[in-house]
Amino acid sequence: MHILAQVPPPPPAPTGGGLTLDTIFWFSVLAIFLVTILSAFLRRLAKDKALKLLDDYHVALFVEKRPTIWGDLVVLSQGVELLFDEPFTTRRKLVKSSALIYDDEFAPVVAITRSVHGLTDQEKQDRKRQIRKTFNPGVLRRFRRWLGNLMNTLRDAITKTVGLIIGRITRTSPTGAAIGTQANDINQLTGTVVNLAANAYEPLLERYIGKPVILEIFVPGLPEPVELPGYLVDYTSRFIAVFNVDHTPIETHEIKLDKSSGTVTVNGLLITVSDEHTTLTCVGRDPVVLRHICCLTDQQPTELGMALIQGTSVTLGPIRDATTLTIEVTRQIDIVAPRTRARIRYGSVVRNPEGSHQWLDIGPALERVEKLRTNLRDNIMQLTRRDEP
Repeated sequence: MHILAQVPPPPPAPTGGGLTLDTIFWFSVLAIFLVTILSAFLRRLAKDKALKLLDDYHVALFVEKRPTIWGDLVVLSQGVELLFDEPFTTRRKLVKSSALIYDDEFAPVVAITRSVHGLTDQEKQDRKRQIRKTFNPGVLRRFRRWLGNLMNTLRDAITKTVGLIIGRITRTSPTGAAIGTQANDINQLTGTVVNLAANAYEPLLERYIGKPVILEIFVPGLPEPVELPGYLVDYTSRFIAVFNVDHTPIETHEIKLDKSSGTVTVNGLLITVSDEHTTLTCVGRDPVVLRHICCLTDQQPTELGMALIQGTSVTLGPIRDATTLTIEVTRQIDIVAPRTRARIRYGSVVRNPEGSHQWLDIGPALERVEKLRTNLRDNIMQLTRRDEP
């Protein structure tokens, strides 16, 4: 009698012990989708901090070898748009309501200026809040700036650390095959996140945030740079912002013009009237704010509200009838300028109100001529008295 031997069935195959090729494929597709969407979203948020200070405000934009334009500024991640106060119709009947400046076109930009006189009541209130938060930051704002400076300091370390972690996972984990295919995208995403959070930290400028400084701007066509006082608000790797709390003018003037005025210079403003247009050029060392212009026949002033700095100009339409132009000479405007043309040259914090009396030192050489002469006279008189018997 034979007994048939029974072989026990094989144990079931383990489940969940590894990843199949299909799982790795779909994981890679999901990783590509998430990284691409997140990178695009973060790039849309990455606006220049200095330019953002003028977002949705009335400004004047000065560009080398191009006409000056003014209106409400809209700051985007890859450029800016300037919405004109009114649509402009050319001789060819082309209607232009705004101007677009792309990210690669900022090189010829000279400066962007803002005057409080060109703002609406709401914009004036927003500017007051902006100035208050900037010059008197709270704990949260200070912490955010400190964190941004820290992220800038650790920028390279964070990027390299993430790359090292990805390389380690790729070599030791089955999931690494899926992650390794996206190593470059993940490193790029890490750099985007770090750049978005980091500040352009410079110790030389950081200590002057919210303090008085002298901004130096190199304007094309001028032999010397233009110097403007103000308070350092913020800076990035591309732009620097200097604002003034109060925009009280030094003096105000009303200039009478007509079609036969020709070329005249009044209080630092060169005015050229022709049959085709009227050109206003700031030739004085102090900025000139164009308040408004009023034609005798209309009796309704047109608000301009833009600030010109030395070496910049604006072109208006021709003057047909008697016209009154109201201007202000001032040293207090808000300005954002590209760092290729502008830099903080001097600090303006008064540390010794009595003035320096070291007439052999460099200090008096930077003072006004009248004060320098006074200091020299006082020192010479002291030396004379010392030599008297």
